Amino acid sequence: MTTARVTGNSEGIDPAAVQTRTIRTLVVSQAVGAVGVTIGVATASLLARDISGSESMAGLAQTFRVLGTAAAAFLLARLMRARGRRIGLVTGYLLGAAGALLAVVAGVVDSMLVLLLGAVLPGATTAANSGSATRPPTSRRRSTGPAPCPSSSGPRPSERSPAPTSPESVRRSPGPWASPS
Repeated sequence: MTTARVTGNSEGIDPAAVQTRTIRTLVVSQAVGAVGVTIGVATASLLARDISGSESMAGLAQTFRVLGTAAAAFLLARLMRARGRRIGLVTGYLLGAAGALLAVVAGVVDSMLVLLLGAVLPGATTAANSGSATRPPTSRRRSTGPAPCPSSSGPRPSERSPAPTSPESVRRSPGPWASPS
């Protein structure tokens, strides 16, 4: 596989401006997508309860979504490596939209099987968001931090405190395992 390096050219295209615009587009699309995924997970669980008539079956929709995310992460990573990130992102988002449509159909026809199939496909959206790196591996850690943040919780890697086992954190706080004084 070959990688192309983006550099300035005679046409006046500024790679830094293109990179900034790309990151902004990813942040906005993931923020909107995160809202849709969150709503979809909640409504799929409620729909599973209504279709099955059992409270214990409500969690199946979420379980199938997690399984779909795992499978799609593997398949989309292979696709992105072979065909590029753009194709992988579009494929993941389209599969997620198809899953949402299937969930609606499942509610109309009252079918748990269709709902579970529809719950698997939105996992591809989550997996596609994982592949949204937009710079070469040497600078990927810094450049991908802002893009996934709207669809995740917690600080970016650069904002995390030292690991709990590092000497700095051990000296700062005795931790919950210390006996009270």
